[in-house]
Amino acid sequence: MEILEVLTALKKGDSVVVRDRTFEPVNFDEFHLETGESIFWIQDHGDMWMAIDESSEEAILFHQVDADVEFGSESVFYSGDDYELSFEASATVVDEDGTDTDTVELKDYETNDGQLFRMIEFEVVGDVMTLVGRKVAEEEFKKA
Repeated sequence: MEILEVLTALKKGDSVVVRDRTFEPVNFDEFHLETGESIFWIQDHGDMWMAIDESSEEAILFHQVDADVEFGSESVFYSGDDYELSFEASATVVDEDGTDTDTVELKDYETNDGQLFRMIEFEVVGDVMTLVGRKVAEEEFKKA
């Protein structure tokens, strides 16, 4: 499946299969980055999250982690791996109804082999979410 087909299906509430696991969307938000770009942020019924950048046609599948994480100024050490800061931005969270619900700070850290560690700090709610993930190729998606 092409990334835009995946995004369309998830927007309609349809499930997709990614890496042989069914991803059933239960929450769908859009992050409007300060750069003017948008990232769709979708939660499934379990601990999986998917970030889809419509303009670059890129999808990243994440799993939420609740373990202790060692943060440095430019790096993260998690599960025996060093992650280096690769992306940092602020964004406004917009829900399915188009309502601004929060402001977030996003930080992505990456290993040499492409594994991603994302930290999202929600300003209004006050939560910090930590996730580990990897980019998903189009051939790894199937219709459910």
